[in-house]
Amino acid sequence: MLGAIVWVSVALSLGYLALSTLLRQEADFIFRGELQEHLLELAGIVGSEGPTGVVLLQPLSDARFLSENSGYYYQAERSDGALLRSPSLGGARLAFKNDPLPEGAERESTIPGPNGDVLFIERSARPPGSPDLLRIGVGIDKSNVDYVASNFDRIIGQALFVVGGGLLLAVLAQLQYGFRFVGRLRKSLAQVRAGEASRLPESVPTELTPLVRDFNALIEANEEIVRRARLEAGNLAHVLKTPLAILMDEAMRLDSTGHRSEGQRVSLQCERMRRAINYQFARVRAAVYPCGRRAATSIGPVIRSDVSALSRLYASRNLSFEIQESALEAVISCEAEDFEEMFANLVDNAAKWAVRLIRISATMDKKSLCLRVEDDGPGMPKEVRDRVFDVGERLDERIEGCGLGLAIVRDLSTLYGGKAWIEDSLLGGAAACLELPLVQR
Repeated sequence: MLGAIVWVSVALSLGYLALSTLLRQEADFIFRGELQEHLLELAGIVGSEGPTGVVLLQPLSDARFLSENSGYYYQAERSDGALLRSPSLGGARLAFKNDPLPEGAERESTIPGPNGDVLFIERSARPPGSPDLLRIGVGIDKSNVDYVASNFDRIIGQALFVVGGGLLLAVLAQLQYGFRFVGRLRKSLAQVRAGEASRLPESVPTELTPLVRDFNALIEANEEIVRRARLEAGNLAHVLKTPLAILMDEAMRLDSTGHRSEGQRVSLQCERMRRAINYQFARVRAAVYPCGRRAATSIGPVIRSDVSALSRLYASRNLSFEIQESALEAVISCEAEDFEEMFANLVDNAAKWAVRLIRISATMDKKSLCLRVEDDGPGMPKEVRDRVFDVGERLDERIEGCGLGLAIVRDLSTLYGGKAWIEDSLLGGAAACLELPLVQR
């Protein structure tokens, strides 16, 4: 738009200067031609009456020479000083040049007049049947010429201003029309990234069709990368499970045959391997999504399902799970199974420490969800709240676990553009907070 403004302004300015110059030249040419006609007419009707002076044999056809201050003048002078002036001069006199002209010659000049400069044409002529040589001339105030030229300039300027405004409005309309489709593509791409669509629509202008096809090809390529990565991860997990199970059986056999220390060492290493495998597979599942399309997950069904399962698991402890409705309404930009992994770890961790009550609540703004899982347990010292997210970190070895749950929560939330932290709970224990991005509508 800025380029169009500059170009239109320069082009119209040059056009204005060119047209103004041409019209001024044309106006000047027209006025000079008019003066030539008046001069010829004056030469045909002027006469010399001996000693009495210079007279007109008949009036000039243009009445403007008769009106004072009309700006049109004539003057005739004989060599002995006899003078004839137009009534429009109002008693003033035009100053002929000092050097006389040869008979029949003409001269154009600018001389002082009663109302400013006068464009003047004079001629040396001899009236028919008269021995006297007369200097005759007609003139017009230059202000008249300038007035006509200024009117031309004003009309041209107004016309070009309207033309320029129309051109810029047309450019603006064209840009808005063209970029309207780019805006649609942007929204469609946001829908693809949010998981609301799988492809960009190809109902776009011809100029944008190659871009849309390239985008769709890129999306398909990324989806194929994701599919293969998950398939390979699943295959690797399946391949590792069998030998790991065999090793665990061998550890149990060693323990049962009296080689208890050897069996415990093997069992410990197998457990570490299992933790590392689970942890790395959880990372792989989420890590492939930031480079491609993200799913849209409604958290309500996931929360209800996990709470139902954990309430049965901890039924012997009579734990109560309180779910606020605000925690069931959000739709987040995250895979369902990854959110389930994070939420299940948070609730399971709270259940291990809770006395009677676990509360699940959420707050939302325009961009993100903050989910809180609180318990009424002993709480967590501030100095260890960051350390519990490290791999393998456990606060109490007497509590069952492998120290990977919160580490998985932190890594998965970070990969999805969120975060996780621990703070004090209003129930008296700890509150695990999970922030994740919402799907942008």
